[in-house]
Amino acid sequence: MSVASPVVIYLKREKSGRGRRGRVVILGGSARTAHQVTCLDSANMEGRQLKHVNADGEFGVVLEQAGMKLVVVDFFATWCGPCQHIAPVFEQLANVYSDAVFVKVDVDRCQGTARSEGVTAMPTFGFYMNKKKVDSLRGANPTALYQKVEHWVAKAKAAIDSCRAFVDSKFYGPDIEATERELLSQILHYAGNSILYEDPVLQTLAVSVIPLEKLEIEARETVGPSASASVFKDELLLKLLQWFKTDFFSWIDSPPCPSCGAKSTSRSDDRLEPTAEELEDGAHRVEAYKCDACQIPVRFPRYNNPGKLIMTRCGRCGEWANCFTLCARAVGFETRFVLDKTDHVWTEIWSAAQNRWLHCDPCENVCDRPLLYEQGWGKKLNYVIAFSIDEVVDVSWRYSINHRQTLARRLQCREQRLIAFLKQLNDQKRLTMTPERLKEMNNRAINELVEFLNPKLQIRDGTDQGRVTGALEWRQARGELGSTASGTSARVGGSCSTELSEAQFVLTPDAKELEKKEMELIYRCGTDEYERPTLGKKYKSWASLAYAHSNLARKLETDWKMAYIARKENSKGPGSITWKLDLSHAPVSSVTISLDSKTFENGRILVQCCAGDACFLITGRELTIDKEDLKDCKELKITATLDRGTGDNAWQHAQLFRTAIDSNDDTFRIHVAFAD
Repeated sequence: MSVASPVVIYLKREKSGRGRRGRVVILGGSARTAHQVTCLDSANMEGRQLKHVNADGEFGVVLEQAGMKLVVVDFFATWCGPCQHIAPVFEQLANVYSDAVFVKVDVDRCQGTARSEGVTAMPTFGFYMNKKKVDSLRGANPTALYQKVEHWVAKAKAAIDSCRAFVDSKFYGPDIEATERELLSQILHYAGNSILYEDPVLQTLAVSVIPLEKLEIEARETVGPSASASVFKDELLLKLLQWFKTDFFSWIDSPPCPSCGAKSTSRSDDRLEPTAEELEDGAHRVEAYKCDACQIPVRFPRYNNPGKLIMTRCGRCGEWANCFTLCARAVGFETRFVLDKTDHVWTEIWSAAQNRWLHCDPCENVCDRPLLYEQGWGKKLNYVIAFSIDEVVDVSWRYSINHRQTLARRLQCREQRLIAFLKQLNDQKRLTMTPERLKEMNNRAINELVEFLNPKLQIRDGTDQGRVTGALEWRQARGELGSTASGTSARVGGSCSTELSEAQFVLTPDAKELEKKEMELIYRCGTDEYERPTLGKKYKSWASLAYAHSNLARKLETDWKMAYIARKENSKGPGSITWKLDLSHAPVSSVTISLDSKTFENGRILVQCCAGDACFLITGRELTIDKEDLKDCKELKITATLDRGTGDNAWQHAQLFRTAIDSNDDTFRIHVAFAD
């Protein structure tokens, strides 16, 4: 058996001008001034940047830790002769190019990683920037390897330097203002965080807690088997939002006491220093509280690592949006994390069905109501910036209907400077895009600009709703109760939004129901859906089959895991809902109505049923009207009115259809029996 001669490679850095690194050249074996490396001493030549990956799952962590640095990966096998031949060259390159991260991946130990990265021959060298593969090289060619490394190191350095230059006063010149530096530095910080949502380890963690199969089944049932994949995905997004709000994440006004379990803790003015563990999970700020019962101090670290939030599952709007963005990305949605400089955050999701970005606020369980904050909460928006792995976009114009007023409030940074800064960031992100992806992103950008130019495109129903999450005092202090707090309707685009159901649905018997001589309608508040069992059909939303409704909303209590219909939060007047039945198609034998309700304090619910010239008050859970009272009756109306209550929570003291969030029980039922 012959033994290969030791590989001798000479690397020399040429001198260059002042302040420049110079370049590395590969020399022949006789160069005395070059540094000689042989396979005999390669073990001693491993640079600090050389990392070894010996198990699936580690590769993603290495890419994550590298940040914006270039990552050069040697996919090798211990039995591969060419791999051994090129190994000393790779190790020496790791020593010379300290600005890059060099990684060796044993394909026999990391077969899953090799498959996912498309490695079919060894050695294969992969080049990664921002966790994306930008190039590859197959074979043990030292010169070709060096040229690839030199090329991509230069590109990575230029990209990093271009970002740093924008927050360097020398780049801006002497006229840069402190407020501009603050805004642009914050944007740069959030732009760097977007890479977290691409981490395969964090995505795997998120998927492990999401009941994806259940949500997909529910989405398919809603849209039907013939719906396109893109329409199905939009419905899946709504199911994911609902699950996240009601079953997974919890709102924290003040943290519970870890000692006695008391829910009431008081905020302290003290600021606590984060521990090393808290810092590792991104909690650079720790709020201080004191237990009202046992008086011990209580810590509330504000974690920024979405992986940590998958475990803690609680927080305020920052934690909600951060964790939801990871969950949505993990199940395949394209996401943006959105920062509102007036102190709120949320998520945007790309809809292929609608060819646009959808506003999603997991705190409120709201989708596609971009004017909610300005028209509903009463916020005076200025800068609203969206961040993704592919781009950073000023989306302020999507969330405001009065662009002139919004522009007048944008005083922190000169507009041209902000535009130039965002362009530079996006130019850097586009360096690693394929031509196909670049074309797609450019088309999206054009469509989005057209959308921004017409603010009336953002008008949706429900825009006038005030904020519903968080303690009342907290929302009042932030001024986010909105126009509903005063009982007035918000004006959107010059027209007043109405609270009455536009559909004015009338329950009419189908031929199949007439044949079976019964018509039945069931509503389940836990799942928020109607069912007509005889027809085998289901309908989403409490309002969808109502004839009319006023000043009502479905409320979810995440603390107590209960759902019910109540008056809109903080409203003072009554609320009502009416269902209408068409009984003109056949003689009726009987009508039975049953419903669940709950009142507190002096709250009141009046339910009346009017058939022809007679009205009946439902005083218990169930009412049956026989054929004598239904003679010559052509239509029937059932109306529930909610009123009274005491104090700030009066709106909550009359609850229709109260049930557990995860309950599938019938909370409202109408059964019509037709005569023979």
